[in-house]
Amino acid sequence: KHIKKLEANPNLGVSCATTYEWRTKRYLAPNRAIKGDNKRGYKVTYFDGNGICLRREVFEKVGGYTQDYFICLEELEWAVRILESGYDIRCFTDIIVYNKKSEKGGSQRSKYGFFYCRNWVWFYTRYLPLREIPKFLNLHIKSFFRETGPKGSMKKTQCFEGIMAGIKGVPKFLRERTPLSRNTVERVK
Repeated sequence: KHIKKLEANPNLGVSCATTYEWRTKRYLAPNRAIKGDNKRGYKVTYFDGNGICLRREVFEKVGGYTQDYFICLEELEWAVRILESGYDIRCFTDIIVYNKKSEKGGSQRSKYGFFYCRNWVWFYTRYLPLREIPKFLNLHIKSFFRETGPKGSMKKTQCFEGIMAGIKGVPKFLRERTPLSRNTVERVK
């Protein structure tokens, strides 16, 4: 099905599936679909990397996942490079993937708060136009308090450690700074 979707739309760089959690059948990704249908697909920015198909030329032009992020935001970082290169990303609800996570989970997954905060600092530094940073900070401060609260999934100490590690890495990402276009920023919000 992915191949047929790519053949039908020459500007489609990534065809992504709708992803559900294997055990609970809970919807996982992609988030924030923007207008569409199953013929043309739904415009998305974020995709879950376990159920995608991309054109070879996209991979040759933008490369794959960065090794910097490791966990958290690696798909978003890759997606903005794809979008900035002029390709589209669309989700198709008639292509379904069930994601079965390890019962034990990786030791790094237990440090999610660290990676979440560190990687957002790096993403802001490398990609966000300066005028957009306050808007994104507002979104992430709300998320921080929700996710570190009693029902949250992140630990405050890990988040603060992640922010400090993110700040330490800022010089590298300032050297690589390539602010996103307005269209891509609007899709990321």
